[in-house]
Amino acid sequence: AAAATQTAQTAQAPSPSAAERTHEVRERLIRAVTNILNPLVNPPPLQEQCVVTLHTMVKNVADHPTDPKYRRVKASSRSITQKVVACRGGEEFLTAAGWRKVAIDYEAYLTCENTVPMDTLRAAEDVLAKHLTLCREKTERHTRNKTKDKDDAARCKEEAKRAIEEDKARRREAEERKKAAKAAAS
Repeated sequence: AAAATQTAQTAQAPSPSAAERTHEVRERLIRAVTNILNPLVNPPPLQEQCVVTLHTMVKNVADHPTDPKYRRVKASSRSITQKVVACRGGEEFLTAAGWRKVAIDYEAYLTCENTVPMDTLRAAEDVLAKHLTLCREKTERHTRNKTKDKDDAARCKEEAKRAIEEDKARRREAEERKKAAKAAAS
């Protein structure tokens, strides 16, 4: 009985190599998300679009592991090219999450094979979910700053126009005073 209990515990406990593999996968996923979130190469709105799209792809596969329609996406689709491929680090994340680029009937697809461990998909979903809020906050901040910059520029332009009009009015008044003084002197 003790041997059966020990065997059952051994079967339930992940092997050190599996734990190390999971940790390594998680580190690659975090590195890829860090690349996505780099503001020097990806603007905040693109970062958010990429993370949302990746999260949706990974979550769909994790939630519907036996449904093949969630495991294959055309690599040339507008959503993938504009939101994932255009964002530096997006393809790297997909690769770390177990997605591969394959050709099917002369068409490029991104596929997530059935051999990808579920813990990899759940780790990818978890990493993206944790960064999703950050992306949304960065995008809101970016949008607010752009709006503020536009408002500041418009305000400066209006102030400059007003200053020009006031200067023109002062010059006209000065000219009229000179003409009036000249007419009074003659």
